[in-house]
Amino acid sequence: MRENSLSVLMVSPSETGGGAEMVAADLFTACRRRGIRVWMAVGAKSTDDPDVIELPNDRCRSAWARFWLKLANAVGKPKIRNFGEPKRWFDRYRGREDMEFPASRRLLEAVPGPVGIVHAHNLHGAGTGFFDLRALPPLTDRVPVILTLHDAWLLAGHCAHSFDCDRWERGCGRCPYLSVPEMIRRDASAENHAFKAGVFDRCSLHVATPSTWLMDRAQRSLLAPAMTSARVIPNGIDLGCFHPGDRSSERRRLGLDERDLVVLSVGNTLRKNIWRDFDSAVAAVKQTAGALTGRTVLLGLGDTDEGVTEDNFQLRYLPHRDDPSKVAALFRAADIYLHSSRADTFPTVVLEAMACGLPVVASAVGGVPEQVIDGETGFLVRSGDVAEMTRRIKQLIDDRALARRFGSAAARRAVCHFDRSQMVDSYVAWYHELIDTAATPG
Repeated sequence: MRENSLSVLMVSPSETGGGAEMVAADLFTACRRRGIRVWMAVGAKSTDDPDVIELPNDRCRSAWARFWLKLANAVGKPKIRNFGEPKRWFDRYRGREDMEFPASRRLLEAVPGPVGIVHAHNLHGAGTGFFDLRALPPLTDRVPVILTLHDAWLLAGHCAHSFDCDRWERGCGRCPYLSVPEMIRRDASAENHAFKAGVFDRCSLHVATPSTWLMDRAQRSLLAPAMTSARVIPNGIDLGCFHPGDRSSERRRLGLDERDLVVLSVGNTLRKNIWRDFDSAVAAVKQTAGALTGRTVLLGLGDTDEGVTEDNFQLRYLPHRDDPSKVAALFRAADIYLHSSRADTFPTVVLEAMACGLPVVASAVGGVPEQVIDGETGFLVRSGDVAEMTRRIKQLIDDRALARRFGSAAARRAVCHFDRSQMVDSYVAWYHELIDTAATPG
């Protein structure tokens, strides 16, 4: 098999975590099953997988920095480590993004075999960061590097999503969203933007995005000069796990009646998630309940806050579930999936809901309109428009035949366009193309 000739190093903040990390982890696992030699370099390791390697950034620091780090850990005062790297601390204080991660420059030496392709996913995250972008230019001189964008952090002066701000196209500065992740203390967004632009001017990168929306932004951004090739490859999901099925058993387990209207929303720490607009979701479902006689239940998966019961409306929070089969069972227990967002790239949970045969009501932000076909698999609404969200939910309740038709169409669309194997096929084919091109004399 040609796969036996491939060797790939994935780079990701972690091998577990949110949507971006899980896409990287799914691809890593699928490649290994296909016989591809694959490793994953991460900022923070959380499993005992021997092919996952934590980048030893702290061990690669100077002896002086390691002394203060050891002392900080010994006395339980993390800020003491700043004495070991005062310039790094001062740069962060000024709002400069932290790039002091020395293990990045030894990336290829971190794994026990030769690397043919580096496939990097999010290069920010892992708490305080984990990767120095200045390692990219020499890395791209040695091996082909694919960079999959899961958000817009590389395109701007610090933020993963810019909402309505377009300063990222003009060099940033006077940032209106300093507290948006990755948060900076002071407005050095223009400096950060110029720093990234300087790095990318010296790179040759193969860029992938899960949505055309994000690719369009990348091609209008500071990243564009570095883009040797570009492909839109939608994220995929496990259709063996996420598919339509019987809802009765999960409803019984949750104490839900067959006659209840059940609306599901999913997100990491829903109430505090800056990208979600869960307050609008609650308001819309509560207004819907006011027009009905039976019980209406909003399930919020991914949070542990105390729920609410008011008249015939119930808000119930459910903690994050690591087992995908248990998440799929929750989708099957619901009548509607509601995805209320302020910003999004290509949310996996929308694909999972569709695959389970749920009609979706979602905010028309980012790449979501490339997932949900308005009027065919669900409804798209303006972000924050509670009245429109309520109207669409009620429309699906009042016309159950429409809801079933949307759900069936959503499941078919997931099978045709968002099967994980399609995503893996696309990336593996690209790996081969890049290896073949690199092996062809100039």
